[in-house]
Amino acid sequence: MFKLILGRAGTGKTTAVLSRLTKAGQRRKQVLIVPEQQSHEAERALCRAGGDRVSLYAEVLSFSRLANRVFLAAGGMGAPELDAGGRLLLMHQAVKAVSDQLTVYARPSRRPVFLESLLATADELKSSCVQPELLLQAGRELPGPEGEKLRDLGLICGTYQAMTARTALDPRDRLTRLAEALTREDWAAGKDFYLDAFTDFTPQERAVLSTLLGKANSVTVALTCDKLEEDEGGAGIFSPARRTARQLLRLAQERGVSREIEVRSGGAGPKTAALAHLEGQLFAPRPDPWAGEAEELTMLKANSPYSEVEWTAAEILRLVREEGYRFRDIAVCARSLEGCGSLVETIFARYGVPVFLSRMSDILQKPILALITSALEAASGGYRYDDVFRYLKTGLTGLSAEDVDLLENYVLQWSLEGSAWTGARDWANHPRGYGLPFSEGDRALLARLNTLRRQVAQTLEGLRKNPDKTGRGQAAALYAFLEAAGVPERLAQRTEELNRRGQAALAEEYAQLWEILCGGLE
Repeated sequence: MFKLILGRAGTGKTTAVLSRLTKAGQRRKQVLIVPEQQSHEAERALCRAGGDRVSLYAEVLSFSRLANRVFLAAGGMGAPELDAGGRLLLMHQAVKAVSDQLTVYARPSRRPVFLESLLATADELKSSCVQPELLLQAGRELPGPEGEKLRDLGLICGTYQAMTARTALDPRDRLTRLAEALTREDWAAGKDFYLDAFTDFTPQERAVLSTLLGKANSVTVALTCDKLEEDEGGAGIFSPARRTARQLLRLAQERGVSREIEVRSGGAGPKTAALAHLEGQLFAPRPDPWAGEAEELTMLKANSPYSEVEWTAAEILRLVREEGYRFRDIAVCARSLEGCGSLVETIFARYGVPVFLSRMSDILQKPILALITSALEAASGGYRYDDVFRYLKTGLTGLSAEDVDLLENYVLQWSLEGSAWTGARDWANHPRGYGLPFSEGDRALLARLNTLRRQVAQTLEGLRKNPDKTGRGQAAALYAFLEAAGVPERLAQRTEELNRRGQAALAEEYAQLWEILCGGLE
């Protein structure tokens, strides 16, 4: 049995799914599948709906956790999988193995950036269930450069796939292996499956769903759209969900499974008339204007992003102080944090508003990775000012902010770089400028600067003078440099300090950075 629940946001689809799941749980096992980022909230919602005993008959899974459950029961859980570095090396070996047969990709095939783009292409092909044989066939049938490109991709992806079969599995094949295991085993037999909070499914995920339709007692999917038919032009806000609904109905038809469609309307909870009108008309092809009052909505025309963020912080404080809200009750949404993320961090901190920014960040901008990249550039680039002081200002070198400022002022004043840092002769120029007499304080400051300079150069020279230029030798030298600089201890100290200040998320991030770095070096 395949059931499709359709409805706009707020019509009670999730509530209906949880209600039916808990009622059917008295008769058979229940599984709720949600996107990875929704799993924690879905588990909490399931516990609220089903009570303390709900875990006896129901569980919340994502597609990756579903794969773990099935592999644990059917075998395959302990199979080794490639990490990111292993995938890159294996792709290099695959390209090398067929390099004499390549045409379009023959010349740039050894560049790391090219290998990464090849892996991204291979991932997209795997997600779309496109096998290398199809690429080779298309390459033979299509003349010209396009056909040669498809043929090269088919050769490379086929070789890479064969190598993963002999060495370690590619994690991008997990869902394909899951569909095969579900077909082979009866793990899903007699269970009810519910899928919620998805907009669409990849071909790999649809292959898993197709297998579940043939094995499970029932599969229920909730999608956010108000009907199956497309609006005029076919490019409305609900088009992806409608397209997904039609794909799933075809899957059920191919499996010979009975189908049932339920379209929900109305609201599951309280919603003011103005907000209900906004939700219903915002993305309508021809929206109707709202004629009444709308006290729940405020529109601000700000002069700059700074004033916009500042008004938001002030409004949050007003809600907390005057209307009894808690900070955890308030969310701030933006189209993009690219232009205002740093403003939010700065201004909210000034106003005393705690904030968690839900965004991806560039790992190379983290202090430990910035320390490594700047140290390597300083050692290999002749101790240029920008490289040296980007390294020193990470806060992980053991020098205080005052020491770094003193060094920076002196180096800028006398334009020092290269052998001035590494030579045996001490710095002798006057710390306060040319032609001034030396006082006792000046001599003491100059001695302090020379001590700091030798401390910095001694650590970096271990990298520059490393005699072993192999990959293993470079990795070992970098690890020795980090230990000599005391980076592991300082990261641990910073993690403890952040925990004491109540910044648990940032502390966890710092704790993970060292493990990520060591994994990369290994």
